[in-house]
Amino acid sequence: MSFVSLKEMKGLTELQPFSGELTGVSIDSRTVSEGNLFVALKGDKFDGHNFLDSAISNGAAAVVVSRKWNSENVLPINESVGIYTFVDTLLFLGQYANMHRNFKKQPIVGISGSNGKTTVKEMTALVLSKIGNVHKTKGNLNNHIGVPLTLLEMNDSTDYAVIEMGINHPGEMTYLCSIAEPDVALITNVELAHIEFFGSVDRVAKAKGELFTGMAVGGTAIVNIDDSHIKALAENLDKKLTYSLHVDADMRGKILRIEDDSRAVVEFNGCEPFTLNVLGKKMAENAIAAAAIGLKFAVPLPDICEAIESYRGFKGRMNRLEVAGRIVIDDSYNANPASVEFALNSLSAFTSSSKKIVVIGDMLELGSHSEEEHRQIGRKLSVAGFDAVYAYGTETKATIDEAQKEGSEEAVHFESKEEMTETLMNFSAPGDVILVKGSRGMQMEDVITLMIGNVN
Repeated sequence: MSFVSLKEMKGLTELQPFSGELTGVSIDSRTVSEGNLFVALKGDKFDGHNFLDSAISNGAAAVVVSRKWNSENVLPINESVGIYTFVDTLLFLGQYANMHRNFKKQPIVGISGSNGKTTVKEMTALVLSKIGNVHKTKGNLNNHIGVPLTLLEMNDSTDYAVIEMGINHPGEMTYLCSIAEPDVALITNVELAHIEFFGSVDRVAKAKGELFTGMAVGGTAIVNIDDSHIKALAENLDKKLTYSLHVDADMRGKILRIEDDSRAVVEFNGCEPFTLNVLGKKMAENAIAAAAIGLKFAVPLPDICEAIESYRGFKGRMNRLEVAGRIVIDDSYNANPASVEFALNSLSAFTSSSKKIVVIGDMLELGSHSEEEHRQIGRKLSVAGFDAVYAYGTETKATIDEAQKEGSEEAVHFESKEEMTETLMNFSAPGDVILVKGSRGMQMEDVITLMIGNVN
């Protein structure tokens, strides 16, 4: 792997020279490899400057420290290691990643949205792998640290990079775009997510829309015209490719039917119909988004469909498991009102005569909207007629209160996941379908772990 010379980085002060070839960039002294550049970031709970000795002993060839830290501390003595200072090491990471991105010049696909961005990223990577080597965001490392680190991992064999870009505050997308400069940009949807920090869905749309305005010169927007917010954001863009499940578009998809286990049977631009191997009607929206990106890069339509059909899901995102004969839909990675509604609809789509049970944790970052949104979920749960609703977390007390008011008999709030799991296992039986859902901070996957432990 080749990197831009540190000497070309404006604002970087060299205290001790380094003349070799960098092999990578790391911010974690524990994962530093021989020849790496170690960037000492300072966070709320850690300070990379405290681990300079560890990074060097693990093979760091050069280190970057903040100018302020350098003025107040003594640097490790090692004449074989390059030492550099920058006004802010986080800013250095972003700017150096941008230099690397422009040095490599591979097409960059930027993906954002309130829901579905990780799934679309994974599906897109499979589609583009039909025509070249794809580098993609690992997991959901999609923020101001994850995006530059992902870009810095592009190597000489990379043909395409698929970068997930997540935000929860205004202005963050503009910063991420200044680093990634995406050639192709897609916003999956605009929903009530991170509303605590944005204030309204319109402001969420405005913030997400910075992805379109932040593209590289000549960039192409991939536009979901089924979403009114995104359609409006793209109205004045010169270069765009549209997709839709409902109206004519460059990539026109259709949901032909929903199988008994909630999987969608789809066709795109008249291709041979196929069944998605992930649960829920909503997954068709993610699939057609990836298909539209494939169309942009001239991937043959049969290859697009084959790639998407091969996708088997991602842990915590509508992932199907079996525990003691019970079907568990693990959608525990995150939650907002729209994604919860999607998950509930997917559970409803199961045509099994066995019980359907919802295990739900708080939806976080909803601010002043939180109580009403949790109550709204309670009303939807009652209308759906699920056999049981078990809730955990402070905010879901309102969900259970509303469900009980609407007549749900087995609607219970728990103070501990252990008690919840014990009740769940006693109430459920083999063949029952259990949905586990909640925001990342609630760690509702613990319930699945406890279920497995209960069996063992």
